[in-house]
Amino acid sequence: MKVNYNCLPCLLNQVIRVADITNADNREQLFTKVFTYLSNISFQETNPEICGATFEIITTHIGNDDPYKETRVFYNTLFLSMLDT
Repeated sequence: MKVNYNCLPCLLNQVIRVADITNADNREQLFTKVFTYLSNISFQETNPEICGATFEIITTHIGNDDPYKETRVFYNTLFLSMLDT
């Protein structure tokens, strides 16, 4: 399976979003790392492979393996509180 080109803009938006929610230091350096990686990908790779490698670049740069943890916990707690018990 080849990369779906329509997924690339969303991937870049995701990088920016994670940088924003984590208040990442040296964002330009992070973006450069991601752009360098993307400029060297094989277009025979799948979207999950590319996204996974990109996410690894992000988590390594920010030093946080789970940048969505706070958001996930917040919404899980909110939705669980709405359940009929």
